[in-house]
Amino acid sequence: MEAAWKIAPLSSEHWIPSSSFISQYEKIHSRLLHTFSFQKDSLKTAIEVLEKLAETPQGRFLIQNRHLNIPHQNSFFYSPQNEVFLKQMPFVQALHYHVDRRRQILQNSLQNFLTITTIPCQGMGDVLNLDYRDIKQIRLMGLDTSPLSFETAFQQADQKDLTHWLEFMHLDPMLTALGKEESHILIIPECSYPLGPLVPLPDSTFLTKLYHSLKTGGFFITSFVNKTFSFETPPHSEQNILFKNILEIEELNGLDLDTFAETLTNIGFQNLEVSFDPEHIMTTVVAQK
Repeated sequence: MEAAWKIAPLSSEHWIPSSSFISQYEKIHSRLLHTFSFQKDSLKTAIEVLEKLAETPQGRFLIQNRHLNIPHQNSFFYSPQNEVFLKQMPFVQALHYHVDRRRQILQNSLQNFLTITTIPCQGMGDVLNLDYRDIKQIRLMGLDTSPLSFETAFQQADQKDLTHWLEFMHLDPMLTALGKEESHILIIPECSYPLGPLVPLPDSTFLTKLYHSLKTGGFFITSFVNKTFSFETPPHSEQNILFKNILEIEELNGLDLDTFAETLTNIGFQNLEVSFDPEHIMTTVVAQK
């Protein structure tokens, strides 16, 4: 596959703010002034959060785009520049934990001749950051409707000399039938807003489709924000300000583990394994066919 275009790497060197970034920054700044007009301490914290974001490439992306559902989010918060700020937030720590947990599960399951499918593609960070030194042949499939997701995955794979194993399918898995018994491992990196597409529950149609696309003995893995988590606890914290007042994420639409597990079991999945981060902000579930 030939790269359709090149994505400029996130870099703070010689960075010049674009007019769109300046416009978004000013809008957010004005909104913070209005929101916290009678809360001096909270206003100070909010402006500091905005200024800290503007100091890093990842933070500038958030300011300009105001969302997390991005093609390369699996590695988005891993920049060393974010050690002091974004990475200290409990939600980001939980995201790191579950990215690492999924990769550990995948690494332990890795063997020749597997077909591993990522839905949606999202840059395929989970599978492209594994150790393939003992692997001679494998299929790494990405399903998505976003050309940018495919391009991001291709660039990451190219850096690791893995492009010869990549396969992309431009389709909406919510609407289109998937290959029957095609995959050994199926990954939805994060399946609850704002990290990814919300798996439709209690409607089991989509999960049933995933079940039938797996080979017998294969497994499905995903992570999601728990229903009980809220950015608003504690109020006016840096995390709350970032997600609620800057990104304006009003509702998380997290999933209830019991309902999710019951749905998977009713479909036919078995041997469910569940992992939590220390704060129980997110959950990783592995279910076998």
